[in-house]
Amino acid sequence: MSAYEVVVLGAGPGGYVAALRAAQLGATVCLIEKDVVGGTCLNRGCIPSKALIHSAALWKRANEAGAFGVTASNWAFDWSKAQSRKSEIVNTQVKGVHTLLGTAKIEVKRGVGSLVDARTVRITANGAGETVTGKAIIIACGSEPAGTPGVQVDGERVLTSTEALELSALPRTFLIVGGGVIGMEFASMLSSLGTQVTVLEMLPQILAMEDPMLVRVLQGAMQKQGVAFHVNTKVEKVETTPAGVRVQVSGGTSLEAERVLIATGRALNSKGIGLEAAGVNTERGAIQVNERMETSVPGIYAVGDITGISLLAHVASMQGLVAAGNATGGRAAMDYSAIPNCIYTDPEIASVGLSEPKAKEQGRAVKVGRFNFAALGKAMCIGETAGMVKVVADAQTDKVLGVGIVGPHATDIIAEGVLAVRHGLTAAQVAEAIHAHPTLSEAMGEAMHDVHGQAIHKARLRA
Repeated sequence: MSAYEVVVLGAGPGGYVAALRAAQLGATVCLIEKDVVGGTCLNRGCIPSKALIHSAALWKRANEAGAFGVTASNWAFDWSKAQSRKSEIVNTQVKGVHTLLGTAKIEVKRGVGSLVDARTVRITANGAGETVTGKAIIIACGSEPAGTPGVQVDGERVLTSTEALELSALPRTFLIVGGGVIGMEFASMLSSLGTQVTVLEMLPQILAMEDPMLVRVLQGAMQKQGVAFHVNTKVEKVETTPAGVRVQVSGGTSLEAERVLIATGRALNSKGIGLEAAGVNTERGAIQVNERMETSVPGIYAVGDITGISLLAHVASMQGLVAAGNATGGRAAMDYSAIPNCIYTDPEIASVGLSEPKAKEQGRAVKVGRFNFAALGKAMCIGETAGMVKVVADAQTDKVLGVGIVGPHATDIIAEGVLAVRHGLTAAQVAEAIHAHPTLSEAMGEAMHDVHGQAIHKARLRA
């Protein structure tokens, strides 16, 4: 039996980050992974999807190149090459993580880990097993695509995001069940490449967690690209046909396509890992943790999707840092007040903090500033003018409560909003910072000025 100071179950963005931080803090660390280091994010989610999304974006821009004075003939898109590039990126990233783990002298063990008790983990691989102990244990087992009741995923015509990322050829027609982040990113990417996409969403709005004002901009852009949307629509039956799939929805309507993606959420990997044996409390499959990421059992921590708090890789990583610090004697605590949400559609959406509707639901008096990318020289230069930056500030204190962006590079620009919300900056303080010209981030500065009615490049009638 091998003994360590910290044992980590799961090598995704929560687990491997926790392992690296624990090693930095001087602990001996064992990292257990049943599949490939990097988890869903690196191997079946964030990274492969963004690689394909960028390929699609380049193709879309290539077809718009004439307006920039760039002319060429015989344009072609090679899906197989895009897939190969995606795989190369993933493999390079996985090797990079292995290098980091090796340099930190973290012992990586392949297999399925399950708790025997509060300090012992059994690792099973290929019928064999071994046992390790840890003064502290960090659980980071992640999640998997969740199914839809009554729908059988076959991996060929009825897909989860995992299979959709491995398509050998572009479908001519594609149905997407679920208008959340995963569904909308696939809809944007595939429609950019010429696939006829239809999105089915049970709720009244796609991307229900985002500000309706921002969503309308995105939905309008995607409709111009040919994406069809059916909201307030419940899927009742999915069946395969000789030509593909048929989806029956509420109201008796049926829709057909070559493939259907079931993008209706994630299921937490909390079963079969010995939580009951160790006495770890769960609620509907989510491991319950406090602000220190500690479970109901002292010395056992949990991070990432399996906590059910936020299914985002960057949140998992921060939770991993907090858990590792506490597992090695520190006193760190999580702060969820400034989590950036990033959606890699075209145009992108990103947000942090409270949206205007959410702030008003809480009874807060707010001031709102908005600035359109269409008024920016940089946006015009790159030919991406759709969208805006929207700032929500407290009416009394002027503190920035939230920022929402729809437009070019929104997922990069949001970082300034994260800092503002996280550190309680006022709209005036952010506006006073010099924003370089010509840049897309100028829209952030102008939106902050607009909270006080003082945006310079926004026409406003004088009273």
